[in-house]
Amino acid sequence: MTMADVIDYQIFGDDLQLLEVELDQGEGVRAEAGTMTYMEDGIEMQTGMQGGLFSGFKRMVTGESFFITTFLNKDQRKRHVAFAAPYPGKIVAFDLDQFNGQVLCQKDSFLCAARGTEIDVTSPWFTCCLSDRLLDVANTYLGMWSKLEYVDLWYSQPVPADSERVQSQRWHRDFDDRHLLKAFLYLVDVDETAGPFEYVPGSQPHGRYDSIWHWSPLRTGRIPDEDVRRHAGSDGVKTFTAPRGSLILCNTSGLHRGGFSTANPRILATATYCSPASLRALSRRNFVATPDALAAMSAPARYAVD
Repeated sequence: MTMADVIDYQIFGDDLQLLEVELDQGEGVRAEAGTMTYMEDGIEMQTGMQGGLFSGFKRMVTGESFFITTFLNKDQRKRHVAFAAPYPGKIVAFDLDQFNGQVLCQKDSFLCAARGTEIDVTSPWFTCCLSDRLLDVANTYLGMWSKLEYVDLWYSQPVPADSERVQSQRWHRDFDDRHLLKAFLYLVDVDETAGPFEYVPGSQPHGRYDSIWHWSPLRTGRIPDEDVRRHAGSDGVKTFTAPRGSLILCNTSGLHRGGFSTANPRILATATYCSPASLRALSRRNFVATPDALAAMSAPARYAVD
């Protein structure tokens, strides 16, 4: 295995961030095409296909750039090169040694990496979501062949403990469908400081806590914590602290929240299964299956993504 260069970097800005990398002589950094904002004299650009021609085509058919560019410092002095994403957001740095040498990223989320880091576009999580085992669970729970509505990866960045909860960190319901199934796969150990997923069993439609902010199509809004505690009590809330590799399945039309990390980041993969009617009327997918990919799938998997 090729050892990756050890590089120094700084992140500047708030919502529109810039990553500046400092390269010693002979060091390099690999980046997605079109992300470089500036570079100093002495840095040489080398464009090629990560993993050869076949990997280049794999990147192309999944919507990524065909080429990966390496920026190599040919100068005897330290030189700098900077990168930025084409849209607002936070740049998050990962030390792969802390993740057993690999990390699974959402499509379009890769910005750059030290030279020697291998970059692949295969998605084991997407493959898992379409496996017979998970589809059998989803189809049995929903009582029909289900549609895979949403597949994503979430990174919850730690905030001060006295921060106000925002968005999905507050109690809410998913209003895509009255009856749906959501999967959460912890990619790191999640304790009380890492924003564990929380759920109120029985709060799904027709459950004993259905009256708390009753479910209705396309309804939005966040529910005060005191309302949930008043009806369900502290014993009625299930908090899922668990080791990496733990899989949580639940109907998120019920009351839930998560991601309020105060010390350790929470990293998870998620997917949502719903009815065909819900997908057509109330949902929008964040992926597209190519004809070649559909042809290689089983009938339930092909139905789930078609």
